[in-house]
Amino acid sequence: ILADLSRLYPTAGGLYVYSKKNLGDFWGFISGWGYFVGTVAGNAIILHAFSDLAQKMGFVLPFAHTFSPATSQLLFDIFFTILFTAINLANITILERIHVGFTILKTIPIALVLISAFFLFDFSHVIAAPVQPLGLLSSMPIVLFAYLGIEACCAITHQIKDGEKNSARAMLISLGIIIAMYSLVQFGLLGIFGAGNTDPFFSILPKLTSNQSIINLGNLVIKIAILSSYLGGFYGMFYSNSWNLYAIAKEKKIVFSEALTKLNKYQTPWVSILAQAVLVILLLFVARTSVTTLMTMSGLGVVIAYVLSAITYLVIGKKKKISWRSRLSRKRYTSRPLPERSR
Repeated sequence: ILADLSRLYPTAGGLYVYSKKNLGDFWGFISGWGYFVGTVAGNAIILHAFSDLAQKMGFVLPFAHTFSPATSQLLFDIFFTILFTAINLANITILERIHVGFTILKTIPIALVLISAFFLFDFSHVIAAPVQPLGLLSSMPIVLFAYLGIEACCAITHQIKDGEKNSARAMLISLGIIIAMYSLVQFGLLGIFGAGNTDPFFSILPKLTSNQSIINLGNLVIKIAILSSYLGGFYGMFYSNSWNLYAIAKEKKIVFSEALTKLNKYQTPWVSILAQAVLVILLLFVARTSVTTLMTMSGLGVVIAYVLSAITYLVIGKKKKISWRSRLSRKRYTSRPLPERSR
């Protein structure tokens, strides 16, 4: 649905624009703000999870020991928010190169699992794994959150070369690759460890070698790769979401609209990027007390936008069907021979 909509509306704003043009200003506003706020909350969750994991792995800021653990983590979050805000103000070509670097790093743990499965896979682990049908319901929110961001191309179709064609292609190909990777990695981990291992990526190398130096170095690389996956997810969504705010502001329906639509020399909405950074930092304070609140906010906001996009797609389909029927009726009417009296 989103791939088709991106072909129809290759402009900034994505899900906001789709609903606005077909369901009206009100539903467009709900879709745009739901998606924007939901994505900001998701960005805050990802960054909070990143800093939490980084500190558990031993990566801390200088002088972190002078603060309490909670304050140290918050400062870690804010530092990376500011860092990525500055990076997002740069040329999109630079942004692309950085993102490619994150993607390459993210593939390291995936490649390790797939290669190790050839030597360590035991099908008896798969057979012994408990089947819990009701677990499907409880896992759905996690799966939904894992796939959030596949629609990021919708917001920046105008920034992509041949965006009308390539945005849709990127979404569909990416989704196919991600589904395949998730499935293979999960199946591989299940076959290697069974259903009980809670820290599988760091348990693979000890199964392959007893050399402690290789294990330590390999696990350090895996740590960096896993942390980069958090930053890559935050980084990509942060950039595309700024264009959502830009599109809403362009309609001049919110305060500071004129400022939020300002572009820098790289044609990047710099005020919208700064505004989003401030919101992320504010939500990071919420994350200190309740991550669940942010997860609910993120899921609800994005799902509202998804549902409205699906309704938009149905409305467009209905309009096309009516248009097609009316054209067919006119064609049939004009193709009939005129009655004798009319002649």
